[in-house]
Amino acid sequence: MEYGLISVLPPLLTIGLALITRNVYLSLFTGVISSYIIIDGNIIVALNNTLNGFANTFTSTSNVIVMGCILTLGVLTYMFDKTGGINGFVNLVLKQKGLVKSPKGANIFTFIVGCIVYTSGTLSTLIAGSVCRPVNDYLRVPHEKAAYIVHTTSMPVCLLFPLSGWAAVMMGALTAAGISDDEAMSVLISSIPYNIYAILVLIMVPLIALTRKDFGPMKKAEKRALETGWLDDPKHPNAQRTGALDEQTAPKR
Repeated sequence: MEYGLISVLPPLLTIGLALITRNVYLSLFTGVISSYIIIDGNIIVALNNTLNGFANTFTSTSNVIVMGCILTLGVLTYMFDKTGGINGFVNLVLKQKGLVKSPKGANIFTFIVGCIVYTSGTLSTLIAGSVCRPVNDYLRVPHEKAAYIVHTTSMPVCLLFPLSGWAAVMMGALTAAGISDDEAMSVLISSIPYNIYAILVLIMVPLIALTRKDFGPMKKAEKRALETGWLDDPKHPNAQRTGALDEQTAPKR
């Protein structure tokens, strides 16, 4: 059955709510249940199917593995923070070894970590973000900039170097589309030069990091973080501000 333009409403509703409320879980739940309302035409049935859909997610072994890894990574990050491990890492990278000395260096450091760690799109993002966040926070790199570098590095690397779990996902999609198992890998490799987005962002990220030529909202975020220490928009209820550096020792661009 075809639903026409009305099928666009759930993703638009999800994106709109995410921008307004900044609550990912509420927005995703609303988008899912609105999809089922369109399909079933009954809000009670739609709610039941939504909850069953969430429950069925755990029947997939791969989904459970990913969620388990995410949970484990979150627990480890929290543990490292409370036991002083993150502060020790920052002290090692910034002070003892002097590997990173400026926001530019933090950007390059984040880019390199994102390129090295590419197990899968989701896990690569989580690992790179967890490792690089304390360094970026200390050197007043706004969260907008750090998130941009992490997200536009991890996934494109997985696309261009099919040696991770993402390759298995793509090969599964190709075989489902009618490509034989013997040809799936060769087709995947031959498609790499056509991943224009992945290639462009992997060129743009180091260029922007090296030249520090930000523009638009990102330029405003950089200025805010360097001058005030606010790593997020101060209007946000969960905005964070770094106290690592004072106005005299704030790093230069």
